[in-house]
Amino acid sequence: MSEPKLPEDFNDEDLFREVFNKGYDAGYERGKDDAINWIPVSDRLPKEKINPNTSDFEEVLCSTTFGDVRAYKFGTPWGWEKPHFWHGGGMMDEYVLAWVEKPEPWKGVRYGTVI
Repeated sequence: MSEPKLPEDFNDEDLFREVFNKGYDAGYERGKDDAINWIPVSDRLPKEKINPNTSDFEEVLCSTTFGDVRAYKFGTPWGWEKPHFWHGGGMMDEYVLAWVEKPEPWKGVRYGTVI
């Protein structure tokens, strides 16, 4: 069995770079729409929102000093004087570097059913 023939310009390094860079640039531009625009806590804090389904405070996504992203509630529960980031009964303010609202859930087709 013979090896498949490749176009002669397949080994052209300049052409490869040009085509690769065009594809990379196109993907980069599309990815900008998916970028998360973190809001540093030093700039501003989220607004308190109540989830109408649970009657509890809404969660926001938080970039933390732990080096990861966590979902914490933000609000003024239990008679606290001002709103805080919190999880369970613990105040998490000192661990939150930046925050962003949670995105809308994914909507699409799963197993032929529109979600």
